[in-house]
Amino acid sequence: MTAYSYNFLLHILAFGFSSAALISFFILNKKMNSEPDWDRKLYIGGIMRLFASFGPYVVVVLLLTGVGNMMNRYGLGGVWPRETWLEVKIVLFIILSINAIYIAPRINAKRAMLIKSAIDNKRPENFEQLLSRQNKTISLFLYLQATLLLSIVVLSAFGSGKHPGMF
Repeated sequence: MTAYSYNFLLHILAFGFSSAALISFFILNKKMNSEPDWDRKLYIGGIMRLFASFGPYVVVVLLLTGVGNMMNRYGLGGVWPRETWLEVKIVLFIILSINAIYIAPRINAKRAMLIKSAIDNKRPENFEQLLSRQNKTISLFLYLQATLLLSIVVLSAFGSGKHPGMF
């Protein structure tokens, strides 16, 4: 097994973790929306935050191993690739990463604050409307992330470049 195959393996493992986290967010979000007990909702939100706390690390690993895979394919001193599928994949990865690191914590925190206000009996006047809007926003966000991730997979699977060190 060559050195770049370890890089590729780590890249695949990090991608698998991000996929598993996204699937778990869908499941936990559905459970949170259907849960009648406010304390349980807050507990489920804590589990979601635990998964999300690994996000920046996964993004860094995917970024480093992705660059390593490009170096293995094109060489260390090679010209930056001008392949459209790879450029689109990089842009989608940047959007996916920004969403996961900056937008997701903000929208989840807003919903957590609304749930906390329900527990403390300090609900705002339009509480139901605000909570419904946050739930829809988070659901839309998850579908957007899934679409971005699937687009990256399709580009990787059907793009013209293949990894030189397949096992």
